[in-house]
Amino acid sequence: MELSSVRAIRLFYAVAFFESLFFYAPVASLYRMEYGVTIFQITLIESVCFVITLLLEMPWGFVTARIGYKNTLVAAGALNLLAALLFWRADGFVIFLIQRCVLAVALSGFSGCDIAYLSRLTRPEARHKTLGRYNAVVFMALSTVGLSFPLVRLFGYRTLALLTMICIGIGFVLRLWLPQIESEPQDTLPPRRQIMALWQVLKHNRRFLLVVVCGAMLCEVENTFTVFFASPAYQAAGISQNWYGGLNLSLNLIGMAGGLLSARLAKRGTGLAVAVCWLLALISAAALCLTQNMLALILFLPLLRLAAQTYIPCEQALKTKRTGKASRAVALSAYSMVTSLVGVSLGPLLGAGTGAALKYGFYIGACIIVLAAAIMFFVYGRTAKREGRLKL
Repeated sequence: MELSSVRAIRLFYAVAFFESLFFYAPVASLYRMEYGVTIFQITLIESVCFVITLLLEMPWGFVTARIGYKNTLVAAGALNLLAALLFWRADGFVIFLIQRCVLAVALSGFSGCDIAYLSRLTRPEARHKTLGRYNAVVFMALSTVGLSFPLVRLFGYRTLALLTMICIGIGFVLRLWLPQIESEPQDTLPPRRQIMALWQVLKHNRRFLLVVVCGAMLCEVENTFTVFFASPAYQAAGISQNWYGGLNLSLNLIGMAGGLLSARLAKRGTGLAVAVCWLLALISAAALCLTQNMLALILFLPLLRLAAQTYIPCEQALKTKRTGKASRAVALSAYSMVTSLVGVSLGPLLGAGTGAALKYGFYIGACIIVLAAAIMFFVYGRTAKREGRLKL
């Protein structure tokens, strides 16, 4: 790998680190509830975010093919900074909704583009490791938040949001120093030919689309449990807020470990890595379905995160191999669109379950993981058998 590429990857990691310093993360749901939003409204806002992301995935993909990866990353970074500013001053359902809509536009710009950018900087044999480290950097930042939380929480919720906005601003400035990357031949195709090439990619990867759907189901449940259900569940289990930072730290250290573990586990076979991830997900989902007491929350929320975050780089690496003759950014945006569609469907379902009691949200999430695991093992097994164990 060229030295310039190594420097660019490290700078990209630095951007990801600063833009992931969400100082309010240990009390994300409680922060919103403090300023007039219910848990159901939180999940409703998340679903609106997914809808916007879904609608803008493909347009952003075509824009990226036209203006380049760096320009797209900078534009999306500016919107991300605006969303952080709105979150800092948000009060009530409407403002939180607007903030999340702006963030959704930014996320749809990042989606696919970040993976495509890193893929272009990395040799194919090192791609899984690079993507795993990218995911690990995000959780490294959140672990930093966990370590500092006992101190910064003393300054109040608004200060947590302000510190987050400042760090996202630093990340945006660093984005400006990212190098431009030359366009691929596929990026110069006219939109009509881009769509035709993308259709061929999706047509020849129908089974893999089901794999993407199952992965999205796992990640949506994991994200909802560990981000939105965690702090209310801790509160219901009688855990003092003084421990929230440490619990959040453990979740993020586990997430970081999952990103680093993924490539090593995949060296023994992609099928083995996927099987281990889904087995861990099933164990944690079953346990959380049976009980949400203190011990279960402390043990099995991190286990669920480990499963999801070890699986994500596996799937990302597989996606980069399945872009065919379409623009890499457009193809990866299409896969992300599938993920967003799953999020739109599952968000309200998980949130509605909490209407009677939080435990019903855990019940529904566990059922979703069981269903996804059943589909995953059937589809992955048949596809791997047809294409070869390491070629899925």
